[in-house]
This record gives sequence, C-alpha cells and structure tokens, in this order.
Amino acid sequence: MKRNKLWLLLTAFAMAFLVVGTVLAATPASDQGVVPTTHDGNITLEGGGNSDAADCDAADGIETGDTGGSETTDNGVTVEWTYDDTTKEFGFTATGGVVLKAYIKGGNGYNEYDYTGMGGVTSDGGMFAPDTNNDGVPQGLSHAVFCTGEGEEETSEPSFEASEEAETDEPSFEGSVEELTEPPTDTLPGNATATPADSAWLLVVALGVLLASIVVLTPARAKSRR
Repeated sequence: MKRNKLWLLLTAFAMAFLVVGTVLAATPASDQGVVPTTHDGNITLEGGGNSDAADCDAADGIETGDTGGSETTDNGVTVEWTYDDTTKEFGFTATGGVVLKAYIKGGNGYNEYDYTGMGGVTSDGGMFAPDTNNDGVPQGLSHAVFCTGEGEEETSEPSFEASEEAETDEPSFEGSVEELTEPPTDTLPGNATATPADSAWLLVVALGVLLASIVVLTPARAKSRR
C-alpha cells in the first residue's frame, strides 16, 4: 500500500515537471535574455474596444502585420522586423533610436518583451507569440507592436589621453618663473651699450685732458717771446 502511494506521488511530480518544462520551452528567453510576460487578449498601439493599449504614445509606436516589414515612427526611429512562419520566430533591428517594448500577438494572447530596464535595445531575436493552446507550440504571428525611444546620447568629453596631451602642451610652472625672472639681455655687461651717463663721463675726461694740455703749453709760448 505504501509502495503504491509512493509510486503515485512520484508519477505526479514527474508529470508536474513535464508540464512546467513544456511551458518554459514554449516561452524561452529572447536573444537579449528577456523572458516575456504573457497576457490574455489583444494588444494594439492605441487600444480601444477589447484591446489593451501599448505603453507608449502613438508617435513613438509601430504596429505591424503578420509578415516581415519596415516602418519609421513619427519621431524618426526606423524598425525592421522579420518573421519565420515555419519556426514562428520573430526578430527586429532599430536605427535612429531604440525599442523599449515589443508586443508579439498570436492566438488568444500576446507576449510582452520589456527592454526599459536595459535602456532600450537596437535589436533582438528568438521572440515568439504565446503558446495559448498549451501544446508546447507557439501561436503564429497575428501582429506586433513596438514602443520606441531615443537612444542614449554619446558624450563629447575628451578622452584621458587627449586631456593628458592638452595638459602637457601648457607651459610648466618652472618655465613660467624663468620667463618672468630672467633679466633683459641688453642690461648684461657683455651686451651693454653706451648710456647717456657713460657718454657724459667720457666728455668730461676729454675736456679735462684738453684743458691740461692748454695749461702746459701756454707758459712755454710766453718764454719763447722774451
């Protein structure tokens, strides 16, 4: 009796693992590692009726058909998407911005891929509509909805190397001190030119010599006249 109960318990656990494994296999993580959230019902860009509305303004969104294609939002983000109707795999690439959320509708529900925690992405793949029949096979694509946004702006700050080069181009402190304290070369003894004071002294000396010669010569001329 105990063995029968144990066998039934083990069988129940095995079936539970199989069901969980089938569900997980039907909703794998995307190529970006995002596990989708499955919702019942329909999703459209603006909502209305019995449809949920995408989590973005219409100007930032794109609603697709059931095949691959390309479209640009009113705000200039271009999204190109692909769909393989054999494997049911969906993927996309974006230029001019990023995709913040993608909704993949199929059957009676849709899968929501949320990239907002990553700041948005420019591409993803390995995406599927939900397995609404619980048979391990994702539904075919009905349509998809994208919510886009601006990508992160690149800063124009100079790199460390550029900053270092800019700093080395500036004159050093020692060089600046030398330039400020170095005397003018025209005041050095070897390069000095005659100043007005030097010229005056030379004139005084010359006049003194001339007067001395006159004094010496004058008596001699007087004696010669006698």
